[in-house]
Amino acid sequence: MNATLTKKIILNYIKSLKKESSSEYIFICDFDAKGDNSICITIRKDKAKKEISNVLESNKILVVKEEIESWYLAGINEFNLNRFKIKQYTNTELINKEQFVKLIPKKFEKKTNFLIAILKEFDLEIGKNKNASLKYFITKFTS
Repeated sequence: MNATLTKKIILNYIKSLKKESSSEYIFICDFDAKGDNSICITIRKDKAKKEISNVLESNKILVVKEEIESWYLAGINEFNLNRFKIKQYTNTELINKEQFVKLIPKKFEKKTNFLIAILKEFDLEIGKNKNASLKYFITKFTS
């Protein structure tokens, strides 16, 4: 799926959620500063809003410290790590998107298919122990 198509799907999905009075959403994006620690949260939220045609509301955007791909890796249990032939990580905080993509088994033609396979058996407790930003997110939105 290319970036333009993905943004269009997200845009349409958010628009449909906003039409439903009972629907809520949180748009999660990573800090993605590319080594530039001077970028602030407000600027990152503004960038996310522009990327999705300004339909996002700032109070619905959560910017997380690390790359979201590290969350997926954090929640893979030991059985599935062996099944996917991925080494065990005690901390996934420093795994970036490029490193994550290299871990995707060849049998998955698309990254999205691999992400779905992970989510089917995602272990949140394991994930929270291996990734502080995932733990922060879960704590913030379940309290």
